[in-house]
Amino acid sequence: MIIVLGGTTEGREVIAQLTRLNYPITATVVSSYGAELLENNELCDTRQGALTKSRLVQLIKDTDSRFLIDATHPFAVEISQIAMESATEQDIYYIRLERKRIVLPQHDLITIINAIEQIEPYIFPGQTVFNTMGSKNLDLIVPLIKKYGATLVTRVLPSAGVIKKCENLGLNSDHIIAAKGPFSAEFNKQMFKHYDAQLILTKDSGTAGGLETKLQAALELNIPVLVWSRPRLSYPRLVYSAQEAVESINALLQTSQGEGGRWQHGNYMESAHH
Repeated sequence: MIIVLGGTTEGREVIAQLTRLNYPITATVVSSYGAELLENNELCDTRQGALTKSRLVQLIKDTDSRFLIDATHPFAVEISQIAMESATEQDIYYIRLERKRIVLPQHDLITIINAIEQIEPYIFPGQTVFNTMGSKNLDLIVPLIKKYGATLVTRVLPSAGVIKKCENLGLNSDHIIAAKGPFSAEFNKQMFKHYDAQLILTKDSGTAGGLETKLQAALELNIPVLVWSRPRLSYPRLVYSAQEAVESINALLQTSQGEGGRWQHGNYMESAHH
């Protein structure tokens, strides 16, 4: 069995490739939205909910897994650390599948920040701030916006739970955009213009996160952008595409076969005690 920590485009891509090769998968996602995107795949057993270390260790044991592919979001540092520790302790292979970084253009309107709190000096009264970071850090962003009498427009996933979170934080429904990206530069440009955005908040989330088109739209409109820099971790195995992840598993399986392992390419051989 292969465990895939997903909830991302990369996670869905590697699951699709592995199941086409008849590898049985146990996928974990946090949201119901993420679970819905993995429906109708007989070889993929999807588990929904936040993972603690104890839950992940138990999942590894219950599924008798030998591989763990960490395809979580680039900013999900805590779960990646938990995954590496769990894989090491359970003596299974860990592979980090991470979207490639984008080389940010040198521009006076682009500022890199390393923490949400660093947006504070850029907020001023009456300003309209357009948040494209999603909902996860709104509990930190909203108080800063209110503190300076600015207005927050936020674009989030079209999930009932996410929208409820926005409302609970006091966001005006007129300023909540529920839509699934990534979006084109022109679409972003029209949105920024419509809301008269004066500052864009985004993450270094790569092409899959729509960073390039957000930057293009903002720069064309001369709107400053704060880019939250991606955390850097040291991974034992790092790949940048679903194909690379599959190739890594195949290579590790060949090594395992040579050591008398019970895995075979494209087919999981049940152990004797099952």
